[in-house]
Amino acid sequence: MTDLAISAHGLRKSYVDGIDLKVQVGTVVALLGPNGAGKATAVKTPSTPGRVAGLGTGRSPPAMKPVAEQDPRDTAGPVRPPDSVLLPAALLPIANTRSRLMSDLTNTVTQYLALWNEADADRRATGIADLFTPEAPYIDPLAAVEGHTGIAAVLAGAREQFQGLSFELHGEVDTHHNIARFQWALVTGPGAEPIAIGFDVLVTDGAGKITGVYGFLDKMPAA
Repeated sequence: MTDLAISAHGLRKSYVDGIDLKVQVGTVVALLGPNGAGKATAVKTPSTPGRVAGLGTGRSPPAMKPVAEQDPRDTAGPVRPPDSVLLPAALLPIANTRSRLMSDLTNTVTQYLALWNEADADRRATGIADLFTPEAPYIDPLAAVEGHTGIAAVLAGAREQFQGLSFELHGEVDTHHNIARFQWALVTGPGAEPIAIGFDVLVTDGAGKITGVYGFLDKMPAA
């Protein structure tokens, strides 16, 4: 008999047996496991037209190459590490979601600072009702209040104490999820040397309304 390098009979190997998977919009998902565990097969299976709810039945999402088939010079996408396979990009509109949330929170911060500069009490009250949830707290080293009436009292006191001055954003707004943190400055005019500097953390709900503001004072006005 001729010498054999390999002899096999009745080999079997199963992949993707009974996987249930739901991916929320804005969620990053990766399949982890050793080589040969079936990660690429699991990704390719829902890439067939009509197999995944939400992708429609007439088109396929972008094809994904197994890592072994990828050429580092291929500009279609980065080479992924062998033990992690990302789901098709059509399932993960992450960048757009994050950009929208950041934009929404930045707009909320802008509206929030505008309330501190609003001289008319009625317009302040309307703005507070539009921007804050009814039970939202405002807490900083000098005040701890809750609800629209309490917040209105804090803003009215600031307007009376700092007449002729204004609050402006000092630097950039940093956000994640439904939380924003930012510095503000009390100035005599746009871009002027700050008389006072504070740091606020602002939290919103699913509707974009402020559920709480938590402030710190980094620089106090000179006596």
